[in-house]
Amino acid sequence: GAAVVRSDGVILGESLASQYSIHEEFGGVVPGLARDAHAEVIEKVIGTALKEAGMGPGDVDAVAATVGPGLEICLRVGATA
Repeated sequence: GAAVVRSDGVILGESLASQYSIHEEFGGVVPGLARDAHAEVIEKVIGTALKEAGMGPGDVDAVAATVGPGLEICLRVGATA
């Protein structure tokens, strides 16, 4: 998921892509599949959040990521997008 959040905490735009159907048969998250699924949709998810906020990439002042829980290989996809 991605969100555009103003400095006062107001969410201006957000987008989410589910991986439930990918991992369901395994009974849990498979890290490599999760990473690949992140990479496949990250541009669209970020673009949708920005569009909903009425902004473009040049309007963003800072980028943040979770500190946990999270799989490092998946968080890396978002950090390098």
